Amino acid sequence: MKIPIKIFIFLAIVMILIVSIFNLNKPYSVLSDDTFISPTQGSIKITSRLYYVYDKALRYETTQIEVVDGKYEQAIIEALKAGSDNVSFKSLFDQDVEVISVENVNNTCYINFSSSITETEIWKDESIQLYIWSMVNSLTELKRVLRVQIMLEGNPITNPILGQSLSKPLTRDESLIYTKDRTAADAAIDFVDYMNSGRYDLSYSLLSENTKVNMDYSGFIKYANEFMEETKGFSRTTYFTKSVADEWFIFVKFVKDYEGDGFQIQLYDKWRVIMEEGSYRVELEH
Repeated sequence: MKIPIKIFIFLAIVMILIVSIFNLNKPYSVLSDDTFISPTQGSIKITSRLYYVYDKALRYETTQIEVVDGKYEQAIIEALKAGSDNVSFKSLFDQDVEVISVENVNNTCYINFSSSITETEIWKDESIQLYIWSMVNSLTELKRVLRVQIMLEGNPITNPILGQSLSKPLTRDESLIYTKDRTAADAAIDFVDYMNSGRYDLSYSLLSENTKVNMDYSGFIKYANEFMEETKGFSRTTYFTKSVADEWFIFVKFVKDYEGDGFQIQLYDKWRVIMEEGSYRVELEH
């Protein structure tokens, strides 16, 4: 006797449901500790700037930092604790400072210190603001940190420090970061280095307005390619500046090894630099 197709399909569905119910009630085997991997465990490495105090300003180092379990803010603090490669660079953590907790809530990093921090020499020094912002600026290098709230034993700091209120979250302060006075040589060396790194656009931006009038960007690319061909295999080394009235000539030395016999081939080139609207610009000969 043939079974109708509808009855056959119905019986198949019933069997599938019975098997599914049986498997749902069957307990899973327990993973042992050596086979279980927590989804939150693991580490990654990031590159970030850390700020330190030196000579009445903040100086930064670009450092590779290990982040464990996604605790980025904690990783920044641990890196500051480890200190700078430059022994002259200092931070708030060079003294016996205890951090109770570090957490990020709504883009604000709450860093909770033990009250013992108020007994340190740094806390009483007039440079305390620099030490505080070395930490604030380091933490706000992270895109997810916009503000830093400093706490003592879980409470905001109510007493101003040298006139600075710390009761509310602090924001980044770029004005405390050391900036070198730019020279005519800096403009010429940046111009050369940008070409060497293939950033012709940045190199072109350093040209004088007169040069840009006489050389459009496509013409500059031709100039840059010729320069790269001329200096192929050479490395930029020393340079010196000769000033004449209101213009500067930057002489740059390039070298490369000659067939591995210890001798070097030397190549010199020069660039004329002028001051234009308060900035140094490279003036190319036409």
